[in-house]
Amino acid sequence: MAFCAQCGASVQGQFCAACGAATPSAGSSPPPRPQPQPQQQQQAPSMPDLQPNIVAVLCYIGLIISGFFWPLSVIAFVVPIVFLVVEPYKNVPFIRFHAVQSLLLSIVFFFVTLIAGAIIGSMTGFGFGAFGFGGFGGFGGYGLYFALAFLLIIIRIGCGAFLMSKAYVNQKFEIPGIGELASSLADQIKF
Repeated sequence: MAFCAQCGASVQGQFCAACGAATPSAGSSPPPRPQPQPQQQQQAPSMPDLQPNIVAVLCYIGLIISGFFWPLSVIAFVVPIVFLVVEPYKNVPFIRFHAVQSLLLSIVFFFVTLIAGAIIGSMTGFGFGAFGFGGFGGFGGYGLYFALAFLLIIIRIGCGAFLMSKAYVNQKFEIPGIGELASSLADQIKF
């Protein structure tokens, strides 16, 4: 009995009924079947490790974004927390310091903005002034409100850009008051 050289099926005649290939002379043995190759363990592609200075820069990106678009202010809190928790980065003291300092600075800006908004809002009739705390009213207060809001945005973006530039060149710049606390907390925090 002849076997097809292409598919290995038994052949009667000059052509294989299964695949249509021409057959060699009668009485040939079937071709050897290919041996299955052992499957190698495929590892999931891992995320490339970023350099510590790039991760430190990313910790401050939320300050810049929240300065331009306040509804995304949550990024200023989420990004540093992610780098304090994610495995390859949480063990690097340089990254932990910048993540904690960025987090503390975001908290400070949040409360300064909240307090300034309440004070100016009570003077102009915005915010708390609408709830009976009185206020100076008039259009002069609105200008003060918007000028202070613009000043806080500029300060936030400026601080973020300055700290990003220091982190990029691998400098551990400590903001007075916040930096010392960030250093001590970064040494104590271990997730």
